[in-house]
Amino acid sequence: MWVSNAGGEFEYGAQRGGGSWIWVGGNGKFTVPAGALAPIVATGLVIAPFGTVDFRLEIDVSGDGANLNALFQGLDYSGKVKVKGSAWGWSEIALSDDGMKGDSTADDGVYTFVLSENIGKHDGLLKLGAMPEFIFVLDGVEYKNTDAEGAQEGVNAYSDYGGVGADACVADAAARVEEVIGVADNKNTMVTVGAD
Repeated sequence: MWVSNAGGEFEYGAQRGGGSWIWVGGNGKFTVPAGALAPIVATGLVIAPFGTVDFRLEIDVSGDGANLNALFQGLDYSGKVKVKGSAWGWSEIALSDDGMKGDSTADDGVYTFVLSENIGKHDGLLKLGAMPEFIFVLDGVEYKNTDAEGAQEGVNAYSDYGGVGADACVADAAARVEEVIGVADNKNTMVTVGAD
């Protein structure tokens, strides 16, 4: 890349074919000093091998969003729930409340995403210590609070790191480990898999 002699700071990331964002963490950055002529080497992205830990997200939109952040209450979100996240290239996945693909009970207002049930060609399971970020999208609006942070009300996250390979995230509720949901520096909701 060539830039003008004025220099400046630049941010970058990485996408796979089709446009899915795969850069992990905050964008890469580099600064070009004014008048610089020497090449600048930017830090690259190391794509680590996938792990064996499954990941489950649930959001309770029942009762016209009664369990959600106050900004999202009073609306019917039936059939209007999606989720996007770093573990699957930020593609929006439409969720169903139909008792399939890891959803525990059909038509109860709790929408479920299970990573192993939504693995794409270039996606895989997580490793212990992974920090997947995610945002639910309700009727086309990102589920965020008044501070533009990923809202946590009505959301639960689980992994099966305590019993890897047991399909705990799909079928065995007793073996699931509830993960602590937090907010990343970029204001997305996130967990650290296996952090107690």
